[in-house]
Amino acid sequence: MLGFFKKKIHNGADNEIDTVSEEEIIDGNGENLVEDEKPIDRLEILFKYIENVHAEDKTVECKIAFFKDGLFLARIRKIYCDLPLHLMPWEYGDEEYWRIIAPSLCGKVFKCKVTEVTRLENKRIQVQIDASEHEFREVELVENAEYTGILLQKLPDGLLIDIGVQFYWKYGPLAGIIYASDFESPELFDACEAGQTINVRYLGEGENFYRFAPLSPDEPYSEYIGRIVWVRVCKSGDAAMGYLVENKYKAALPVTKAVYPDGKRILRKMRNEWKDGDIINCEVVDFKPKKGFILKFADTESLDENSWITDEIIDYIGKKVDVYVHKENGKTKLLIDDKYPAIMTGKYVEKLHELYDGDIIECKVGSVDIYKRFFRIK
Repeated sequence: MLGFFKKKIHNGADNEIDTVSEEEIIDGNGENLVEDEKPIDRLEILFKYIENVHAEDKTVECKIAFFKDGLFLARIRKIYCDLPLHLMPWEYGDEEYWRIIAPSLCGKVFKCKVTEVTRLENKRIQVQIDASEHEFREVELVENAEYTGILLQKLPDGLLIDIGVQFYWKYGPLAGIIYASDFESPELFDACEAGQTINVRYLGEGENFYRFAPLSPDEPYSEYIGRIVWVRVCKSGDAAMGYLVENKYKAALPVTKAVYPDGKRILRKMRNEWKDGDIINCEVVDFKPKKGFILKFADTESLDENSWITDEIIDYIGKKVDVYVHKENGKTKLLIDDKYPAIMTGKYVEKLHELYDGDIIECKVGSVDIYKRFFRIK
């Protein structure tokens, strides 16, 4: 195969994945604690789970989240971990290739081990993982069959592509060459750019690489509808935000309540933080001649208003905050900064009836329940 990548292949069964239950790491002996008797800090449970995986050198699953600053961030359960490029399941000879395929790797699951765990201030944890031992099965390509690949690099005499994306990277990288002479015209070859998706026909395995031929190009718009694609954010000064599908086709990303009934506000906030050159994943839902592709943000999990694994949430722990009191139908509701639910603990619980609707009290945040989504305050 090509010398610019290496991958591991096996034909046996997959390694067993550790499935330690949440109850087993609550108190170390498998006995679940009753919350009424002892409140559970579920963030601490996640930390202890990661530390246990590291200490026992266990193999677990991680899900690729996104690519940033020359490395991947992957999640083990709900903890973000650093996954350096040299610890990925295969190697490329050029970091630019990783940047190009990064959007297609988001959401993919690999086996890994935890190599470093560091506890930081403010209830934070820094984790590094190693996915280099993830193993792939061998794949059999069918001659003259059509596949989809990503253009990694444009060379003077051909294109370097990887069709691993065709199989959702289940078999790792499957890289090969399309010679410039295989194109119907020099103009078609000249129009190709690194990062774009390209449809090819498999010609067979050469001495050191797979051989592919380009398919005759059709109008690109119809084939994109319904697909998840990578999109580059284009932003310059005070100009309106722009988007390019695969860094080539103009697109629009409307943010309306009809499209995002529960996540419109969060997506608008996220959009304000995007910078020129950022890469996002979107679904192509339509095409309009004037606007180009009409997109829908694909990472809907991040639009969950009740997602509590964020730096902002963690930063509240241990701090004094303003708590707003709301009383309705005889019930008292407490909101930190008038937006995050909270539950009073300790002796002050009995004094809640003395509070009035609209009162603002100062409290200290003790812990956060990331699953039931509330803070404990006193």
